[in-house]
Amino acid sequence: MKNNKEMQNQIIARLRLLSAERQREALPEKNLQIEKWVHRVNQHSNQWQPSSPVFPRLNDSQSRKLAPLERQDSGLESASVSGMSAPAKTPILSERRPLQLTPVPSRSRSYSRLELPVSVRVYRKSCRRLKILPVRRVVGQFGRQRIILHDLCMSTSDVRATCKGLMHETSATYLDISGNSLCAVGCGYVLQMLSRNQSFKELRLAENCLTGPGIWSVFKYFQTFRVITVLDISGNRLTDRDGIVVSYIVKTSPQLRVLHVHHNEFRELAGKAMGSVIGKFHGYILFVFHMT
Repeated sequence: MKNNKEMQNQIIARLRLLSAERQREALPEKNLQIEKWVHRVNQHSNQWQPSSPVFPRLNDSQSRKLAPLERQDSGLESASVSGMSAPAKTPILSERRPLQLTPVPSRSRSYSRLELPVSVRVYRKSCRRLKILPVRRVVGQFGRQRIILHDLCMSTSDVRATCKGLMHETSATYLDISGNSLCAVGCGYVLQMLSRNQSFKELRLAENCLTGPGIWSVFKYFQTFRVITVLDISGNRLTDRDGIVVSYIVKTSPQLRVLHVHHNEFRELAGKAMGSVIGKFHGYILFVFHMT
């Protein structure tokens, strides 16, 4: 039994030695590289390590000889310091100049670097008040003679902000705001702007759902202000009753030269009203009229 145990222990020891040798032989190149790298690091650290200066020890006789020389050196240093006039020490804070604060720009001041038209500034200010984002296409139309704002899907707040900016467009004569589904409320903002800014001569209100109160507000505007010479109200789903209101618009506005009323839902009553208007004002007004 003892011999068997000894044989087992010897076998286990040999296996351990073999496993250790195999591990060493598995990555011989890597082990060599690591050893070389460690050797280089040690050489580099030994080469650049600052060596502390080693001064030889002095005997008692040598120290006695050097003592008077050290006293003479200290006396010379004190004499030179006492003979020189030391500069007046001034605090560092006194040498600094007071900081010049830049003035904060006030809201009442106008700066030349902005150089934005009044209409653009008013439009952006109204957008901030109404909490909406300015439309880039709307901003790009300000300052032009022909302002085209069709098919922008503008909300009521967008129309309100745009109209506030258009109040300051004195050089524009053409306004196309068709295809925005303004309805009566949005059309009211546009007509309010036109009542204050009477420089526009041509107005495009096509495809804005002006049935009923919308076309009636247009009639109220033309009854008071006689400025617009070209009017486009096509594609607004106007019925026969709305056609009668359109005939009233033509009667009360002698300055009107061109009227677009096509693509509406006009029938017999509207045809009779338009016929009577065409008979009276034939010769100086052009109707663009299609029956459906």
